[in-house]
Amino acid sequence: MRSAWALPAVGNGARLSRFRPVTMTKPDFWVGSYARAGGRGLYPLTVGRDGGLIMGEPEPGLANVSFALWHERLPVAWFVDEAGGGISAWRLGLRGWEQVGSVMRTGVQPCYLARYGPGELLAVANYGDGSIELIATDPLTGALGGSRGRAAPSGSGSHPDRQRGPHAHCVVFDQNDGALFHVDLGLDRVFRYPVNRGELGHGHVVFECPARWGARHLRFLGDGIYALLVCEMAAQCILLEWRGTNFVAHGTVALAPPSRGVTALGGHLEIIGPDTALVSTRGHNSVAVLAVAQGGLVRLAVAASGGISPRHVCVANSQMIVAHEESGGVTAMSLPGAASAIERAAVPGAAFILPSRRIIRE
Repeated sequence: MRSAWALPAVGNGARLSRFRPVTMTKPDFWVGSYARAGGRGLYPLTVGRDGGLIMGEPEPGLANVSFALWHERLPVAWFVDEAGGGISAWRLGLRGWEQVGSVMRTGVQPCYLARYGPGELLAVANYGDGSIELIATDPLTGALGGSRGRAAPSGSGSHPDRQRGPHAHCVVFDQNDGALFHVDLGLDRVFRYPVNRGELGHGHVVFECPARWGARHLRFLGDGIYALLVCEMAAQCILLEWRGTNFVAHGTVALAPPSRGVTALGGHLEIIGPDTALVSTRGHNSVAVLAVAQGGLVRLAVAASGGISPRHVCVANSQMIVAHEESGGVTAMSLPGAASAIERAAVPGAAFILPSRRIIRE
């Protein structure tokens, strides 16, 4: 674990990206956008030689992409259409994106995807109706097949507005045995479902967080035993240990320092090392660096995200890339620990960032 981190210097003279209405065949990133906020599809984004962000013409067929996932081997990605309630597979070729197979309707407001093994099983979390679904995929093309099981827990939480019913916000496979974890914001619970011969079994609760915390995202750390659980409404992160039948908590940490008049909401969780992660915080408009140290969880640094409502954050080639839903833009900067200016690209309703396969392999 790194022993010290410093905040990056953020000045007022951030540069706006150049817009080039051309088709990019090898962009560094793809940015999903919400149509209700003016987004026109999936935008290609490239980092120029001078460090500036260059935005190209969007792919209009990929609307309302708030999450996406690459196939393990193929140049194929699966995308959610949060507004339309479906997911689809697309292949990236020299002429751009081409849809593979048909769109599958899974539930209300699909918001998260996970795959198991080489990509023959795909899971989706549907925020709007609180359901999750296991889906078969074609091993040769990545096209979506039939359903292998669906689950929709009932009940409600204690918050009168946000928790009137279940809201599935995340699905994560156990890469050891293929079981599926399901995080529900409306119920403040984490479920686990066995997967036998490609079929979804009956689930049970393996962790319950404090009332009104709003469990949002779960990711395992490098050892596959410890995991981080981001709670949106509490703006807290919990360090969990998997004991084989349930999770045990080993402390929590706030995602941002208290700020008067600011309602902080936890955003996206991105694992960047064996014991280190980034978490975006909306309201506070920042990204926190969290790390496991001496059996607990600590917040090493907090950096301004460079926009309003950072919904998604990822890391590629030592850069932190952040999508801002409300201010409608993408920012790029060095990871905390090195001073750098913020580069900006004006992407309306920016919701998600998908690094290219080329960057992922590096």
